[in-house]
Amino acid sequence: MELSDFVHPVDILLEEHRKISRYITNFSDLLENPDEWEAAIQNAVKLINHDFVQHERREAILVDELEELMGKIGPLEMVEKEHRQLDSLRKRFNLALEKMDLSTVSGDDPEVLELLEIGNRLIWAKKSHFFKDERFLFAAARGALAPERLQEITWKMEAI
Repeated sequence: MELSDFVHPVDILLEEHRKISRYITNFSDLLENPDEWEAAIQNAVKLINHDFVQHERREAILVDELEELMGKIGPLEMVEKEHRQLDSLRKRFNLALEKMDLSTVSGDDPEVLELLEIGNRLIWAKKSHFFKDERFLFAAARGALAPERLQEITWKMEAI
């Protein structure tokens, strides 16, 4: 393999951050366009239940490598805690969504307001997590991982 073909695992995750961030919306804004509610929620469900999950699985590969090298310390411990928080919020979002009929939603329905509140908390937590990843986790990964491990990590990420 030529060096020009190599993609650093951190660059894979950063690109996912950029892609996901383009689609993150404030859930409260959905109330302004009731005609688009059902489609917007379906897009949010895909983002939350597919894109977020796939990204977290790839990130976990990097975290596992760093933990093996450095132990479960500081930022690595925080990443795992935040992944558990994101997973809990995702489950709460899905439970709230199960209670609803998306074709008949109303902006004053308590179930809708609960879904929006959970969605907004999930989005805020994801943005905060991305910020910390980019400032701490990714810097640690760039400095700590041996070049010979990077390609294997990349292959594992791409296999997901």
